[in-house]
Amino acid sequence: MGICMTKERAESAREFESIKSFSSSKKNKDLNEDDFGLYIKKHAQLWSMLAVNLGLDENYCRDIAVKTAFSLVGWSGDEDGGMSPEMFHKFRMEYIEDPRGSLEFFQRTVFQVFDKDNNGKLDLEELDSFVDVFYSCDSIFAGDSRLPKDKKDLVKIIAEKFDTNNDSFLDFDEIRIVIAGKANLSINKDNVNIDIDQV
Repeated sequence: MGICMTKERAESAREFESIKSFSSSKKNKDLNEDDFGLYIKKHAQLWSMLAVNLGLDENYCRDIAVKTAFSLVGWSGDEDGGMSPEMFHKFRMEYIEDPRGSLEFFQRTVFQVFDKDNNGKLDLEELDSFVDVFYSCDSIFAGDSRLPKDKKDLVKIIAEKFDTNNDSFLDFDEIRIVIAGKANLSINKDNVNIDIDQV
């Protein structure tokens, strides 16, 4: 009895084998950390918009994309044997081939840029750095009337409204709506209301 392989799985397997052919771990059937990192760096769609949107160095953005990809596949690079073909296929189908997955990958790379201590959460200092993006003079948000005049007000609003578990940190799921641009800020005379669209 033969094994049936979908077109996507066959293409993923060919790409995996192609990467392996240039691999430093040719004796191993899996990809090592350098091989997977090189694959991510060669796929500009995984990091170029990060450079464009945040005005960051491309090499730094590539490194952020590699780190984000490693965390999404649940692989630290320390495991014996490296990344299996199944892990590679799952990553490729979920975050490269699927447009929604590609968008999530971009949002996660944005989050990773500001998560300086790599703990999976933004503290108030990291949130303050994130909010700088909205107030930078070359930002697409510069002068947006929906933003409070003072950056500190926006930091406070985001911290109060989106820290759903009240732990004084924002994880990716809590701040994703802000990263996605789905949090609409409207300013009233007396207070600020935030209308949240669904992601």
